[in-house]
Amino acid sequence: MPPRPPNRNFNGQGRRRNIEYIPSPSSGAYSILVGMLKAKQFDMIEHLSRQQVLDHSKKYNESGPKDDAKIWSSITALINRGLVNRSMIRDPLYYLTPQGEDLAKKLLAVSMSEPDQIGLNEESQDMYTQDNGSQLHAGARDLDDNENTNSIGSNIIINNDSTFELRAGTFDIVLVIDQREKIDIHSLDLELRKEMRSLSCGDYIWVARPRGLAPTDRTKDLVLDYVIERKRLDDLQQSIFDGRLEEQKLRLLNLGVRRPTYLIEEYGQLKANRLTSTDLYKCVITNLVKDKIEFEKVRNAQEASDYLVSMTKCLQNFFLNKDLKSCCQERLKGGQAAPNEFLTYAEFQSKGPKWKNFTVREMFAKHLIQITGMSGARAAVISQRYPTMSALIDAYSRCSTEKEKENLLANLQVPNSTRIGPTLSRRVYAAYSIPTHCNNELNDNEPATC
Repeated sequence: MPPRPPNRNFNGQGRRRNIEYIPSPSSGAYSILVGMLKAKQFDMIEHLSRQQVLDHSKKYNESGPKDDAKIWSSITALINRGLVNRSMIRDPLYYLTPQGEDLAKKLLAVSMSEPDQIGLNEESQDMYTQDNGSQLHAGARDLDDNENTNSIGSNIIINNDSTFELRAGTFDIVLVIDQREKIDIHSLDLELRKEMRSLSCGDYIWVARPRGLAPTDRTKDLVLDYVIERKRLDDLQQSIFDGRLEEQKLRLLNLGVRRPTYLIEEYGQLKANRLTSTDLYKCVITNLVKDKIEFEKVRNAQEASDYLVSMTKCLQNFFLNKDLKSCCQERLKGGQAAPNEFLTYAEFQSKGPKWKNFTVREMFAKHLIQITGMSGARAAVISQRYPTMSALIDAYSRCSTEKEKENLLANLQVPNSTRIGPTLSRRVYAAYSIPTHCNNELNDNEPATC
């Protein structure tokens, strides 16, 4: 009987050799790893939703599969191998583990230097030999060396507290457009810089971009105060009724940017038997002004384009001779940031995604916002002091008189504003108080008649 061929996966002592998992460039696993790494490096998005993973996978791997189901079928294997992890705090969000990021860098390094090295078929894509693994490590070191050569010039000052400063005249103002926007922005001025990116919040933002860095290096971009949410008139009406307007407004306020703006375009017909244009504008203005959100109205897409071009030129002139500094979201929300301090693009992207699975505190804030006269800032202050509805009701139960209950929230201070005030405090109490006779019936274990 002929001898059995030696098992290539084992050495002479019968031990299994160290085999490294290397997915094929034509596989969904390869597309996911490379797409998630590029999303982190280029778009500053570390935690991605399912759709974002699919979009970036197809965007950054042209040779990979284009069918969503085929790409997504690899996600479970990547999670089981410890290359991708999943957060379930809100919607499922996926992110690369350190091992997954390291492998993605190696795959990119080899594909850029020797594309044919990893052209495996589907049957052999699960593993590669240790020798090829060492080639990948060498390629990854080369990639890391190239990244490290992007040294920060003298126009950027790194402070001891990890913040950084951009010197006046050493950065450009760039209009960043969400890639889902369909508007064309034209300008005869060749100095107008614009980019398409996947924004986690808003449709248009402006960033200060240091000169001299690699085109894909966004680690030192600062998001200026102006974040624009564009709404057509018909979509604005629908967003009021389905709650999207309130959700978008809360996310804008949560970021802490000082000049959030709604750009409303008079396009589309309002649905009958609901609101007239005048009623709609009154509703929107009342809703936005109380939260200090600005409001601009344009007649069509061309006027919207002109507005964005004009804003870009104004910001270029305004920041021409100013030094800028990075700061954290907490300083902006607390009103402690100086006028020249701004959020980094990385933090903007991480703090702005949509909320779908709300925490108890966030759900309580959404309840509060429905009370007449309640703004997002006021709801945030109340929910910070009393994180749940039961916490607020317990606080009412500890009050000795009705007057004390009515004024429980009156002296809570709102950042950059006044107190909650007695009128709104009474409204909140009226919304969450239980009439005395109902409370007595419940204490006696009898059915409530209220």
